Amino acid sequence: MDELSNEELVANGYAAWNEDDLDGMLDFCHPEVSYHTSGVFPGLDAVYQGEEGIRRWWDDFHEPWREIKVIPERIAQDGDEMAILIRFEGTGRGGIETSMRFINTIQLRDRKAYRFGARPYTPAAARELGLEEES
Repeated sequence: MDELSNEELVANGYAAWNEDDLDGMLDFCHPEVSYHTSGVFPGLDAVYQGEEGIRRWWDDFHEPWREIKVIPERIAQDGDEMAILIRFEGTGRGGIETSMRFINTIQLRDRKAYRFGARPYTPAAARELGLEEES
């Protein structure tokens, strides 16, 4: 059986998220995983550590949303470091819809997500991470 590429592993992690499959997403996480939030969404801790932290982050992040989708638009890879330009689409509990772009970074260790990072999208950040816009 062929081993999945890092890009395929990351795509599977986003697919689990979009299918509301926390256990599937945790399968992609290293036991020592950490998630560093962007600071854009209120009520979230700056960092969530380990499986229990990811479970808490999942609950904290999902609480105000009726529906959430995170669509990878572009992926750049440098060894075990991944940068992903994503489009976040959400419908709040009150029915308000939003769509915005973010940049996720994922550091892999043992073919698992060891460190997740989230940051607001800017053209400069996209260029810095190899996610520049196609002309």
